[in-house]
Amino acid sequence: MQINAKTQLCASLAFPNHTLVPMMYNAAFEKLGLDYIYVAFEPKNIHEAMQAVRALRFAGVSISRPYKVDVMQFLDDVDPVAQKI
Repeated sequence: MQINAKTQLCASLAFPNHTLVPMMYNAAFEKLGLDYIYVAFEPKNIHEAMQAVRALRFAGVSISRPYKVDVMQFLDDVDPVAQKI
């Protein structure tokens, strides 16, 4: 796969980030012929990270510890079930 300006970016945001999810998603993207890439990041500041997500127009983001609750303030919508959890 050729990564270029049209490649859609997906990411995992956690600190520390030791997920194997990028390997799994990238294999699926390649098999399905999708122009996506999944990358793991370890942001120290979730506010700045979410600004980057919006500015770079990420196609999708997985949020993990310690940001699961803090990230809600930066979202357009939060499902009521997610708020309760």
